[in-house]
Amino acid sequence: MVKPEVADEKFVEWLGAHEQPGTVLTLTVTIGGMTRPVKSWTHEGGLQVAKAA
Repeated sequence: MVKPEVADEKFVEWLGAHEQPGTVLTLTVTIGGMTRPVKSWTHEGGLQVAKAA
């Protein structure tokens, strides 16, 4: 299991490495077999943080 702070660090690292038009990065969490997005980033729309369920 990945710690949330490690996942956030990797998300930012990948964002810096892949920041270009057409790129979509999505950080997800899986709990009880259900996967949901936590945050995503697109070049056109910027950072979007999902609301807590």
